[in-house]
Parts: sequence; C-alpha cells; structure tokens
Amino acid sequence: MDAKDEEERTTGGVDDPGDSASSTGGKGGDPPDERSGQMIPRGGEPMASPGRNRQHGAVDWEKTLMQAIEATINADLDTLIGDRDPREAFQEIASLGRDGRIYLNRLEGKAVGTHTSALIKMGAFFAKHREVAEKAGISWDEWAKANIADASSRSIQKAMALSQVKGIDAYAFLGLDRLHSIFEVSTKGGWFKGWKDDLVPKFVEHCGIQVGNDPADNYPVFIEAVDAAVNMVRLRNEAIEGIDPESVKEYTREHGALKRNQIKDLERVNDVGGDVQARLKELTSSKTGKSPKAADKSRKLKSKVNGLTKALKDALKDPEVLKGLDDETMKKLKVGVERLERKMTTKDEEVGTPPDPKE
Repeated sequence: MDAKDEEERTTGGVDDPGDSASSTGGKGGDPPDERSGQMIPRGGEPMASPGRNRQHGAVDWEKTLMQAIEATINADLDTLIGDRDPREAFQEIASLGRDGRIYLNRLEGKAVGTHTSALIKMGAFFAKHREVAEKAGISWDEWAKANIADASSRSIQKAMALSQVKGIDAYAFLGLDRLHSIFEVSTKGGWFKGWKDDLVPKFVEHCGIQVGNDPADNYPVFIEAVDAAVNMVRLRNEAIEGIDPESVKEYTREHGALKRNQIKDLERVNDVGGDVQARLKELTSSKTGKSPKAADKSRKLKSKVNGLTKALKDALKDPEVLKGLDDETMKKLKVGVERLERKMTTKDEEVGTPPDPKE
C-alpha cells in the first residue's frame, strides 16, 4: 500500500479532484495537448482527463474513464509504452487505477443505496398502512405476521422507523442495517431528538469521522469508520469505559458489529473491574468474535448435551431404565431444557418497535 492510500485509510479523505497526477498531466499524468488543453492518450487522439471531473455521478467522467481503461486493456505493451520511459507509462496507468477504484466504490454505494431507498419507501408505505389500521381498529402487527412475516419482516420494521427520519434517503448508500444502528445508538444515547432533522451528519460530526470530499468515493473506508463509531457508542451507552478506539476499529474490521452477547461479556468484565481492553482483544483474535474461554465452554457444553441426548435415547428403548428416574430428577431436567430454550430464543437482539422519531 503506497503512502497516498495509507493516508486515505487513516483520514477517510479522497483524492483531490485537482491533484496533479490525474487532472493536468504533471508528474505521472498524460502530457498536456497544447492545441486544446486536453490529454493525449496512447492512441494519439485527444481525450479529456478522467481526473478533471470526478463529481459524484458525473456520467461523462465515468464514460471517459471506462474508455481509457478499456483502451489500456486492449493495447499491446509496445503501444502502451511507445518511446517513453516505462516508468512514465506505469504512472499514467496507476492514475487510471486510482480513479478506477473510486468508480468501483461509487458503484458499490449506488447498488446498496438503490435497494435501501426502496426499503425506506416501503417502510413509509407500511407506516401509513399502520395508521389506517389504527383508525379501522385493526391490529397491524397481526396483519403483518400473517402477510409479510418472512425474512424481510425485520428489515421492514427498521425501514418503518427510518422512513420518519428527515433526509435519511440521502444516506441510503450506507445500507439499512447501518442506518438503523446509527438511529438506535443515537436514540439510546439521548441525542436523537436534537439530531432528528440531520441524523447522519450529526452522528458523523459527533464521532469525529473524516468524510473527505465525497464519502461515496471512499466507500469501504467510510463505512468501516461508521461501523467502528457505532460500536464505540454502543460501549459508551452501556458505560463500558477503558477501551481504546483503535481496538474497537480492529474488532470492527475483523467481525463487524458488536452483538448483544459480546457487549454483555464486556459488561461483566467491566463490572468486576477487569481488563475490558484485554477482553476485547481476545474477542478480536477469536475467529468467531467470541471469547476463547466462552467458545471452549460452548464446545464442552455441546459435548455434554450430545452425551445426555444419547443416554435419553437409550433410556427410551428400555422401560426398566426409566423406572429409575424419580419425579424430582425429571422436573429438574424439564426446567433446565425450558430455560435453555428461552435463552436461545432471546440471545439475538430484537428490533422491536422503535421510538417514534417525531417525538
């Protein structure tokens, strides 16, 4: 990774649209054509430099860039280099590569944004439908369970909440889950009422996230910074202190969002005055994001449950064995299984009914 890329990763910035490498030729760029001020590509025909106009969604820039990339792919080495120093040709192609990366970032954000915008619109639709249901004395929740209770039902609940947030559609490229996480932690932190008309910019400013000229140009870096900020706020909302933000970034890079069970684990360590920083590092180094100790206990528990299951199967085949089990033992077994079932069904964080953003 070169120094420019490393700087972008740490600051969240993007290439300056007027930088010398991709806008006016200069060092590493195409030589300027004195006849027209355009760039002279390998074929000798003037072409506008892609770096001159990288505004988000600039169709001409994208078209010019892809033409230049395709010309590079189709050209043989002699044509690419010509009578120049090969290092000059390398720098020219590298400049296209940097712009190509920005183009790919934009495409990724655009694809996510298109889907998220549609979800938020459907969320607004169902929010209105729920209002009609209330007027009609009909349980919208019951209707939803019978008609839209599929894999998208949680997404619809989130979209219904977000649809009430002013201007949220402008940040659809962040994705539904990420936007809802910002909404959720901001609400729990007590900031939402003051931010409801400008939620994402206020969150970004509050967390000190460097956006750069256009976050869509540096999409992967920007969303990673947002995810780390959400995780940091989640910890602070639970009064878990003593964790370095860089450690949170490392965890986020490896595992994404902190789940409720991981936060509870850190909370327990924090409550007894333990080293939460060390515990988070354990979680980060784990393949699953779980504490190695917890994972080891899970394996042992699974082994014991498998053994018990086999013993029960064997017992069911022999009525004489069952006679040796007294009522008290069976009661304990039943209570234990019921408690385990309840624990398993509530281990993931529920979306639930979000607070009304209009309040």
